[in-house]
Amino acid sequence: MRILDGDLVAANTEIVASITDENIYLPLDRPEVFDIKIQQPDGQELSIDAGTSTFSYEFQPGVNKARLRFQPLLPQNGTYKLIVKGSDISGNLAGKLLYEINFEVILEQQLSYFLPYPNLFSTQTQFVYTLTGLTDEVSAYIQILTISGRVVRHIDEVELGSLSVGTHRTEFVWDGRDDNGDQLANGVYLYRVVARNDTSKEAIKHYESEQDTFFTNGIGKIVILR
Repeated sequence: MRILDGDLVAANTEIVASITDENIYLPLDRPEVFDIKIQQPDGQELSIDAGTSTFSYEFQPGVNKARLRFQPLLPQNGTYKLIVKGSDISGNLAGKLLYEINFEVILEQQLSYFLPYPNLFSTQTQFVYTLTGLTDEVSAYIQILTISGRVVRHIDEVELGSLSVGTHRTEFVWDGRDDNGDQLANGVYLYRVVARNDTSKEAIKHYESEQDTFFTNGIGKIVILR
């Protein structure tokens, strides 16, 4: 996925850089067409060597592309800067400006509260969350409750799908129906999320965010209005 400036990523994320050249005679067949640097939060430069990267190119009629994949271990909490410079095989730069983007790494595994989007909704809603840490090994389920506390919809780990490090919206879409497939009445409902690490089975620590004001003891509100 193409991240935005300042996005949160995993510490063991894979980074892919690619170059396309309109020249059909000189293939981009050497890794030297890439000049890539990563600045760590402490200002030091993280080296990218052949042991952590894989270079490939494609050269055929109408196609002249090169790609570099690398998966550096990002050892520090904080904001990193990725700087990419590309050139053709003759050394001509891809542009006057370098490609630069900042991204954040948090080594400890934490999970924010889930926020329905949209909320209120009439036909369907998804859930937005932020996950930090080294891996995506997290399972979670969601319970939808009435104001009195009765569970009307249980969204299990399989149905919810896997969670990924960063800020994302779940692939799962809730259509406002209960466990029997019946439409719930208009009104305010409560929901809570339970998450654990797949390996240790321990509960995931809470990631604090501005959205915490919408929750009381980890329980949020969701509104259906058709």
